[in-house]
Amino acid sequence: MKSINFINALSAKHQKQLIRWYQTSILLFIAIMSGIIIITFKQYSLLSKLKKEEVKSMAESTEFDSIVSAKHALKQQELALKQKLETIGQFEKAEKNPATLLEALQKTVGDSAWIESITLEKTNLSLIILCSQNTQAMNIMNDLQKSPYLENLALLSLQPKPHDEHTFLRLTMKATWKGFPVL
Repeated sequence: MKSINFINALSAKHQKQLIRWYQTSILLFIAIMSGIIIITFKQYSLLSKLKKEEVKSMAESTEFDSIVSAKHALKQQELALKQKLETIGQFEKAEKNPATLLEALQKTVGDSAWIESITLEKTNLSLIILCSQNTQAMNIMNDLQKSPYLENLALLSLQPKPHDEHTFLRLTMKATWKGFPVL
């Protein structure tokens, strides 16, 4: 078998041109591949940078959402407090509010008797007072009947209540309060 060498069959001038063409093709291929790698690397680094910024933006967005929800919660608390302040303002403006009732009861009972319990549900008042004498109990009942805050005062029971060395009288009463209903 005979081998044929086509490169050697060419003239020296043509062989140099063919070698230059191969070298130029290889250099051009390397240049194009380097350009593609550089452009791809730049695009990849840009993509990586954008993904990092996206993660950062998402974290900031989540933080912002939590701040906004906290703000809304505070706004709701503020509205609730304003409503409570309005209710307190209505109580303070009203002549017949629970505070004035308590003051009137304390003045009526005086220093020689004690209010053991007060229960006010809407306009129904239950009252337990401790005093030391029968006359004092009658005076308290008469004063409470004259009160502008109460009506339909009824004595439910008058019982002795022993305490240490003394025995007190325990007045249990119910009445209707003339003020606005308490919830």
